[in-house]
Amino acid sequence: MYSDTARALADGALDEAGLSATDRAMLDYAEKLTLKPAEMNDDDTQRLHAAGLSDEQVWETTFTVSIFSMFNRMADAFGLEPPPSAVALLR
Repeated sequence: MYSDTARALADGALDEAGLSATDRAMLDYAEKLTLKPAEMNDDDTQRLHAAGLSDEQVWETTFTVSIFSMFNRMADAFGLEPPPSAVALLR
């Protein structure tokens, strides 16, 4: 069974997930990079640094978000659906 944190994240209830300030900063960054990439600027990176991330961790966060965005866009373009067993885990 998923933890309360995992369930809150799956439901998009970030304020209820009990995240650390660093984890929340990373998720806010990931959301903006995913939904509004053209609006990214130095302030976004500085917020991650202020939350305690190193340059390498900022790079890794950016790479991870970017590669998942690419995979999701490819799956959407080809009409791929997650296996039912994976969807059932989130219920």
